[in-house]
Amino acid sequence: MSDKLLVVEDSNSIAAVIKKIGQTLGYQVTVAKSHEDVVAILKEDASFFAATLDYNLPDAQQGEVINTVLSHDIPSVVITGKMDEETRAKILAQPVIDYIPKENSQAYMYLKRILYWQKANRGTGVLVVDDSRSARNYIVQLLKRRNFEVFVADTGPSALKTMKEQPHIKLVHRFRNADYGWH
Repeated sequence: MSDKLLVVEDSNSIAAVIKKIGQTLGYQVTVAKSHEDVVAILKEDASFFAATLDYNLPDAQQGEVINTVLSHDIPSVVITGKMDEETRAKILAQPVIDYIPKENSQAYMYLKRILYWQKANRGTGVLVVDDSRSARNYIVQLLKRRNFEVFVADTGPSALKTMKEQPHIKLVHRFRNADYGWH
């Protein structure tokens, strides 16, 4: 069974482009054209692997669909033609995968890379090593949004133990100014 992608877009042409991108990557695509459609779809089935969300919909012009979809724990990419700093800050303050302005065709190539890596990152272990809990948690949340399996350690010895226990760890993020005694 393929992963399901929810495409929320009121423009038929843009929805068709995103649907084609999703299908090319092996997603089973469902398109919603309004906030009302999204609510009805998620009421029936909220088991989507990812979503692309148009910020401005006819019945939700201030990004309300973002909260609706995120409340179902669906990783989401917001795509919008609204490109002011206030909107950008509002979107990025939420736990979205990314925010893409609808500036040109490059935006859709970038979206395709994001959707590809959401699938490709699945099962890839990343170890975050930092003695600062807040820094560690921040990095962990960013990596989880990109669908990595994340492990944490606050010391060098605990990091080495975790690496032995989790052989599928492929990446290690270590705070560069900290001295863990394992250079």
